[in-house]
Amino acid sequence: GGPEHTLSLLEFLEQLTTVSGKKVEYTWGGTRPGDQPLYISDIRKAGRDLGWKPKVGTKDGVEKLWRWINENKNLFTKFHSPT
Repeated sequence: GGPEHTLSLLEFLEQLTTVSGKKVEYTWGGTRPGDQPLYISDIRKAGRDLGWKPKVGTKDGVEKLWRWINENKNLFTKFHSPT
């Protein structure tokens, strides 16, 4: 959270390619109604009220998320019914 921990979609895809070892394929479409061009969480209240601040940067966060997903694939396929 917060401006120091922002990550664009392209930066995220680049990091995901690095940790997965596979190029992430994507295409661009037009802007849709309701699309949010920019979002940055304001974490000041959490810091003030709870004494919380981010401990994990974006690079480490993407790597940890990738590892966790791979270690817990069963959570993502458990409710998937084959077509």
